[in-house]
Amino acid sequence: MEKWNREHIFPLSKGGFYKIDLDDVFDGKEMYWNTNSLRHGMSDAHALSAVDTRENSRRNNLLYGQYNGPKGTLGKFKGDVARSVFYMAVQYNGLEIVNGSPEGVLGQLGDSKTLLRWRRNDPPDDFEMNRNNIIYTWQINRNPFIDQPELIEYVWGNRVGQV
Repeated sequence: MEKWNREHIFPLSKGGFYKIDLDDVFDGKEMYWNTNSLRHGMSDAHALSAVDTRENSRRNNLLYGQYNGPKGTLGKFKGDVARSVFYMAVQYNGLEIVNGSPEGVLGQLGDSKTLLRWRRNDPPDDFEMNRNNIIYTWQINRNPFIDQPELIEYVWGNRVGQV
C-alpha cells in the first residue's frame, strides 16, 4: 500500500529553512503573512506537492536535472516544478536559483538552465491554473509565474535587462 507524502519543491535541506528562528506569525486558511521570512517557505502551498513516499525517497536531495521525476509522467510535472522553484526564489529572502550544481550552499538551488528549459517545454495547464486559484483561496496569494509564465524570462532567462 502506497502512502502519500508532501514534497517540498525547494528541498528543506537545500533551503536552510530549519535555521530560521520561530516568529509570532501563524500560517493557515485565510492567513497571509506580510513577510518574506524564509521559515514560511516550509508551509507555502505553492511550494508543496503530494507524492507517494517511495517517489519522495527516490528524489531525496537530488537537484533537478539529476532527478527527472516519476516514471510515466512524460515530463508533465517539470514546468510546474520550475515555476514553483522560481516563485520561491522571489518570494523568500535567502533563496536563489543558480547555474550548475551548488554543493553545500544553503539557499542555492540549481540548475537554472534545466529549470528554464522545463518551464519553456511545459507551459501552465488547466490543472496548474486551478491549483493556483485554489491556493489563492487558502493563503491569499498567487504564483505569478503561473499567471504570466513569460515573467521568468525577464528575471532568469533570455530577456534579462529588457523592459
